[in-house]
Amino acid sequence: MIRFCKGIEADLAEQESVTGSENLFRDAHRLFAGKGMSYLPVREREGRYLFACYDDSSAQNIQSHIWNLSNSEKGMAYLKSFTEVTIVSCNEIGYDLARIWGRIGVKVYVIGEVWDIVSPEREQVNTVVGHGIYCEGNFGLRLKELAYWSKQFIFREYAFIENYYMSKPTLNSPSDDAAGFLLHNLAQPRLSPLEGRRFYNKAQLETKEANSLITRKIMDGEPCMIARIGNTEGWIMQEYLNGSYSRFWQKWLYTTMGFFSREKYTLEDVDRFAEMMIAAVKKCDIHCCQFDIEINILNQFADDQSAYVCWDDCCSGFYDNPHFWMRALAGKRVLVISSLSETIAFQYGNRDKIFMGDYRLPDMELIFYEALQTQVDNKCGYDDWFQAYQQMAEDIAGLDFDIAIIAAGAYAYPLAAMIKDMGRQAIDIASGIYPLFGIKMKRYDICRAINYMYNDAWIFPLEKPHPGAEKIEKGCYWE
Repeated sequence: MIRFCKGIEADLAEQESVTGSENLFRDAHRLFAGKGMSYLPVREREGRYLFACYDDSSAQNIQSHIWNLSNSEKGMAYLKSFTEVTIVSCNEIGYDLARIWGRIGVKVYVIGEVWDIVSPEREQVNTVVGHGIYCEGNFGLRLKELAYWSKQFIFREYAFIENYYMSKPTLNSPSDDAAGFLLHNLAQPRLSPLEGRRFYNKAQLETKEANSLITRKIMDGEPCMIARIGNTEGWIMQEYLNGSYSRFWQKWLYTTMGFFSREKYTLEDVDRFAEMMIAAVKKCDIHCCQFDIEINILNQFADDQSAYVCWDDCCSGFYDNPHFWMRALAGKRVLVISSLSETIAFQYGNRDKIFMGDYRLPDMELIFYEALQTQVDNKCGYDDWFQAYQQMAEDIAGLDFDIAIIAAGAYAYPLAAMIKDMGRQAIDIASGIYPLFGIKMKRYDICRAINYMYNDAWIFPLEKPHPGAEKIEKGCYWE
């Protein structure tokens, strides 16, 4: 999120600048992502210095909530319950809120500097009219004296968004007393994560119904795609739709997800990947939901006939669930696309020992395809990610299988769509594949939903970590 501060012109004199205009936020993101700068000077078209801006990645969750609101039926109903709002001070989130409210007919007023530059059509006032949204209070401070508006007020920035998302607010017109309204919402009963994700335009199926649906899909043998949008992929798609990429998520894509270009950080390649992902979303039959950032993507691009399930229901809780979908793999030729083929094969041979109670992995023919590990500049001999992906796709097309289970970083979701296009079935549940075979990982050691199943037969991966593995989420996929 782009915020503004006064800055000292002399400190920024040598840096490339962004022009103060309606495109300021988009242009600033592009420069931050491409140049690696901490602050950017904002100048008039004639070159006169105005102020400085910086990219605050700590606000990304609030920003994702606002994007989700913009394409959510329930979220828009909530925003329409406000008749008049005043946005105090300007930053990118305040700008987005003003744009969304204005689009649905809510009267929007603004207070503070910068508004006349980024949104000159907004009506400026001197005092709050209707409901006040206080965006930030650091404008006017020098770079080394930044402070948060929340220190000056008794409620947090954008808390009305967070409280709607995680609690049960009334949809009546909110009180003009912003603090009173927020305190009222804070007192509302909390919801479970599944119930709290009210921004989805389609409800997620409950555990039994979700597993029964996946089982039916597998049993009928028709081409299908069951997949989860990864957090990084979701952010890349959303930022592509916004017209610019943040430095944080661009770096995460290149470092952790296995994406790479001929030259580091090629925005045209990131655009192409985002478009590839959006095309794959449209083909998905069952969305395994996990991350907030996916909500806006699914609300815009998911097929109307597709279903939503909770990702956790696909990779845990199978001991006491007679409907668990893996039972439907009995007698199937199952292609496992993963970088841990040796470990999965070993554990499948241990299937009578790795699970408690009566649950056992089904009798199935496992076929393995070793997924490329191109994270952290390991290019594996390929020029770019697309060339590596194409080779994987061609190899997989030549294999004989009924259904594929995939855990392959940035390759996984597009491969699942490709396999469906081949007339086969694909399930991409990312790292959720490993508990299904009794494989431990550092990230699951602190996950009660998984580690309660551990016994002496569960093991860490047999494969040696590839170079740079410790840089991938602090080595969370290994011991």
